[in-house]
Amino acid sequence: MEIRAANPKDLKEIEGIEKASFNKDAYHRELLEAFLKEPRFLTLVAESDGVLVAYGTLFEEEGSSTRLVTIAVRPVERNQGLAKKLMRRLEDIALEKGSKRMTLEVGVTNVAAVNLYLGFGFRIRGTIPDYYGKQKDAFYMEKGLRPRTP
Repeated sequence: MEIRAANPKDLKEIEGIEKASFNKDAYHRELLEAFLKEPRFLTLVAESDGVLVAYGTLFEEEGSSTRLVTIAVRPVERNQGLAKKLMRRLEDIALEKGSKRMTLEVGVTNVAAVNLYLGFGFRIRGTIPDYYGKQKDAFYMEKGLRPRTP
């Protein structure tokens, strides 16, 4: 598996991963396109045998903070450690760019994602009511970023 920076040619496959992962709550094509074009966003893709299997997007906030906007893995490719590999690379890039902390929002019912983030050292700092729509709350999570020791 190769992890690389996404480019506009990846939009259709990213959109497919997004829809398969989040159904009716998926980001719209226009926003996914902005993730690929706007300079404060960075999107990485994981590619296996020429097929995109996962993607993740960071947003450079003001100061020394980076927001994890999204991370998604094709449903048929889950439980193989792809999200963990992608998260590691996203964190490394945030550190390389000088970030000292990373934040994110995640649905309170998205147990797999919450567990992934807790495993990476994120802490729940609060709950945002109706973040994803009526009665769809989110956890606000954050962590301090430090270089990993070998």
